[in-house]
Amino acid sequence: MMVNSSSNGSRRQCLRLIAGAALLPFALDIQAGAARAATAGFNPPGGKMVLLRNVQRELADGAMIAVQRRWSIEFIPDSVGFLVTGQQLSADVSAPPALEFLAQLERERVESGLFPMHLSPQGVITGAGSTPDSTQFNRAAALAKDHIARAKLTEGDEQAAQRMLASLQQSTAHLASKLPHDLFFPKNAEWHGERDIALPNGEAGKIAIFFNARLCADGGVLAHAERQIVTTVGITSRTAHETWSLSLA
Repeated sequence: MMVNSSSNGSRRQCLRLIAGAALLPFALDIQAGAARAATAGFNPPGGKMVLLRNVQRELADGAMIAVQRRWSIEFIPDSVGFLVTGQQLSADVSAPPALEFLAQLERERVESGLFPMHLSPQGVITGAGSTPDSTQFNRAAALAKDHIARAKLTEGDEQAAQRMLASLQQSTAHLASKLPHDLFFPKNAEWHGERDIALPNGEAGKIAIFFNARLCADGGVLAHAERQIVTTVGITSRTAHETWSLSLA
């Protein structure tokens, strides 16, 4: 059966649109009866901690890219709650072999837009990050685009490379604005929300988000949180999976 390449391209574009929308804050109805994670007050330990973020994104052909970053952070009490300072410790990236040059680009990037972060006394993020310096990444991205143009990639690998580069460029901008506001002290241990998205070509799109979290043994701060985002257009869907964990340094 012949597949309409124009239709496939349109559907891929729609998937990118709603995937981007899924990362922006919006109101979701939390299911009734969701267990409350936070049962006591926010009480982070003093001293250094290690924050780990692991993101996996599904490419069009089913292959995955995974990015894991680690930061050394510290919760410092101040007059309005807490100041969270942080410095990146490492970045690990895995991707299909044909996209290794893009994986190396992401390994070398330092995520500088997340800290400092401000929390309320209840542990809610009230302000985060500075404007990220995109100059270095944009220069590297231009080199990557030139590499893609000159490399003898198959059509599928070239398309995957372009999509991965677009995904990495998107992830460099305002990561802090995409965080759950109660990341460090989740209000609910588990919730699920869905949202329909109107798409330019008239197709129906949907975002489904699944979230679960647990606190540390004494209940004063996050131990682990997981968020899965499923974007769907027609019968085509893609999944992004994100985890955060916090531990003593």
